[in-house]
Amino acid sequence: MDAPSTIEAKQALRRTMRRIRVGLADRGARSAVLWAEVERRCARLAATRTAPPVTVLAFQGVGSEPDTTSLAERLQAAGHTVLLPRVEDDHIVAVAHRPGETLHPGAFGIPEPMGPPVDPQTIDIVLVPGLAFTRDGRRLGQGGGFYDRFLPLVRADCITCGVCFAEQVVDDLPSESHDHRLSELITDR
Repeated sequence: MDAPSTIEAKQALRRTMRRIRVGLADRGARSAVLWAEVERRCARLAATRTAPPVTVLAFQGVGSEPDTTSLAERLQAAGHTVLLPRVEDDHIVAVAHRPGETLHPGAFGIPEPMGPPVDPQTIDIVLVPGLAFTRDGRRLGQGGGFYDRFLPLVRADCITCGVCFAEQVVDDLPSESHDHRLSELITDR
């Protein structure tokens, strides 16, 4: 029997990783560990800059993704500028967000900000959600390719950081030429 195609292999891994992520206990506490590590990473970056505020494109966690309820507030309290993604057509645009501002249901039911798009070249760190990640920066997303289309628009020195629970890290995953490799990975362990 022939090996499954890359697309079939990705679909199978997505199903497996969704089941694993749904079965995780204490998502809130583990998410807080993730965000504390993100804060440390932002602080390290800010310390190396002449203009310390760091601009972070975060995301709104939904379903079994890490709980982002406190993320924007934590980053802003540390002096960082927070952006959130909004889907326009088949692309992500980054939009400024202040904790407490109303988010509106957007693509796929994910809450999105309504302001004007921000130039992706101003972003210092992109926090990238996903279903599975490898230590060398490969990522398996939901399958829409939104981040794969967005990440080439950021500066070359922008940190593209996968954030996930430890169970989402795998030794290998199928990838294609359009899959964008991330520069870092942060887990809750």
